[in-house]
Amino acid sequence: MQRLEKAADTLSSRPNQGSLDMGDGSAAQAELDSLRVENQLLRQELLELTEAHDALKQRTEAVSGRLDKTINEISTILE
Repeated sequence: MQRLEKAADTLSSRPNQGSLDMGDGSAAQAELDSLRVENQLLRQELLELTEAHDALKQRTEAVSGRLDKTINEISTILE
């Protein structure tokens, strides 16, 4: 029992590890809210860029297919 009490006293006298001392709670909440908004904006931008990338990839594949077809037709004509 004494060992438990001693350990509890030791732990209570140490500063909390892993806790952030950001001073005013409202300032910390405002910063957290700001980061959440920024996170959401970045997620939206990533989604839009991913969609643009996919569309560009489809166009590139279509053009590549047309070029391959044209090259094959020219090769056939030249033979």
